[in-house]
Amino acid sequence: MLMGAAAGLFVFAGLWRSFEWIVHGRNRDSMRLIPGGVIYLILGLLIAFGIGGTIVGWVALVVAIASLVGSFLTRNRSQVRRWVMWALVLIDLAIVSSLIGALSA
Repeated sequence: MLMGAAAGLFVFAGLWRSFEWIVHGRNRDSMRLIPGGVIYLILGLLIAFGIGGTIVGWVALVVAIASLVGSFLTRNRSQVRRWVMWALVLIDLAIVSSLIGALSA
């Protein structure tokens, strides 16, 4: 169940990151979110369809932790709206906690 929650959050966050430039406008920081969004979409779909097993779960955990740290460190210096960066930090935190719970069970 926690793996499914992580998959849903990955897909949601991936779509948000991929299309934030449309809402916020094209600038350097909003365009930097696109590759991460695509990676999130791929990981979310792999988890949702059960492709790759626990290896994908561990890779997703590492990617989510890296994204969490990166989003937190750049939240005040980014041209992306501040509340969006905080929302992405909270979503990444939820993904990490879901994956830790699912992988430790």
